[in-house]
Amino acid sequence: SNNSFGISDYKKYNGAYLTEDDKQDILSKIPTEGLSFDANAGASAMSFSVGTFAVNFDALGGGRGEISKDPIELALMGNKVGQVVTADGSGGDSWAAASLGVSYGRRLLSRGGYEFLGGATFKYLRGLGYFSAEELTAEAVTEQTGFAAEGGLTTISSTGGSGYAIDLGFAAQGEHAQYGLVVRNLIS
Repeated sequence: SNNSFGISDYKKYNGAYLTEDDKQDILSKIPTEGLSFDANAGASAMSFSVGTFAVNFDALGGGRGEISKDPIELALMGNKVGQVVTADGSGGDSWAAASLGVSYGRRLLSRGGYEFLGGATFKYLRGLGYFSAEELTAEAVTEQTGFAAEGGLTTISSTGGSGYAIDLGFAAQGEHAQYGLVVRNLIS
């Protein structure tokens, strides 16, 4: 997800030749504080079940970030002599983990044409890595005779770590309707 663009923008501009009006439209969608984005992903490596028990192995990851408006404008419009471009305010973080989960589920009762079901997953989590760009400062300017730039970056990173979590799930299934409720990380 991001704070500036939707799927219609992607369909309109992806692979297209950008006119000056297109570039201005793209820049106008980005707030003064810049482009913010957030991403999370997961993939199951292997899962299996036996009766009412299941075991699953997952890889999880995510990240968030901010890019100040100046570098985006530079990429779209090019550099102009004397124009200062700054990346101040840019930064972000990302993480990755592996998870082993053991789940149990069963029918709790039948009433009024509905079956009520419940289950729980107990997860062990192992941190693979974390990275954060904390203090990013960068400034560049194109001069008549060259290019001048300076900047700095403070980062934090780590590997390892472990934890656990418990998820609960409930469902009601009828002939014409199905309802569900999941409580993630009830205890973590």
